[in-house]
Amino acid sequence: MPTPEPPVPIKPAPWTTKCASYWLLLNLRKLPEDVYDPLEASSPEFADPQLAGEFKGGLGMIMVVRYEDTPTGPYDELLLIPGVFRVPTKPTSRKRITRIYVSQRETCYNGRHNWNIPKHLARFTFSSPAGTPGPLTLAVYAPDPSAKTPFFSATLTPFRWLPAIPISTRFLPLSTTLAQPPVPAAAPLPAAGPSGPDGDGGGDAPATDPALLCGTQHWRSMPINAYSPATRGMWVTVHAPGTGPCAAGAGKPNGARPSEAGTAEAVAEATRWWPVAVRPWPVGVWMDGAEIEIPAPVEWKL
Repeated sequence: MPTPEPPVPIKPAPWTTKCASYWLLLNLRKLPEDVYDPLEASSPEFADPQLAGEFKGGLGMIMVVRYEDTPTGPYDELLLIPGVFRVPTKPTSRKRITRIYVSQRETCYNGRHNWNIPKHLARFTFSSPAGTPGPLTLAVYAPDPSAKTPFFSATLTPFRWLPAIPISTRFLPLSTTLAQPPVPAAAPLPAAGPSGPDGDGGGDAPATDPALLCGTQHWRSMPINAYSPATRGMWVTVHAPGTGPCAAGAGKPNGARPSEAGTAEAVAEATRWWPVAVRPWPVGVWMDGAEIEIPAPVEWKL
């Protein structure tokens, strides 16, 4: 059977990117529910501890990235690294991205194709441009434009009483190497089914096209190196679904208090997209003018 034509241009590794990056640190003792998208959860090679490796805990993070320059253009990203996992057949453990959303079609496909990063589409809003001093409120929505309540929302406030300093992850006393299992492919739409319009590379992603959710067959591992000339601490407030400044939808502040029923409905909807029980530490890392390098991976097959 011939290989299907990729739905977007292939942009092979390595990638060098410019961005603003925000690290919401956490330390989990066990994997929470909904740590995988249903597509990856359905794949034993990705989610079964016996095949993909047991979760070992350790330092993890929720990471928000606003990419200004990449091989596929600008886009936004939300990802979860719960901690480290045992790597099958190897005497080591490595960090793993288990759930990740992006605002652009091209990077959705290329992230899966190049590195086994299980990207899915979502829509993003931010209260101010990258690099703006002062608090930042962000919200991430399901890709369907009819979704009005974010499944993830947070307010990040950079420290101003300490100066920003340059930091490179190459010199940190912890590993930034990922080891990613093969990702499964989504089932194609029926012949008469709809397909989403092209994304614009910004915060308005289309409804998901299954052709973007390609599958792979090999394990892949690579270090993720980041440098920022202006790194500082920040206060972190994650808003429960149905609450916070974006509860009314579309990232617009609204002072109305949600009803209990409305909040419960928002929580139930958010759990389709994100492990809402995961709560990061109240302090995190704010990186302006950052560069993130993603090299070509090392590959192997079990």
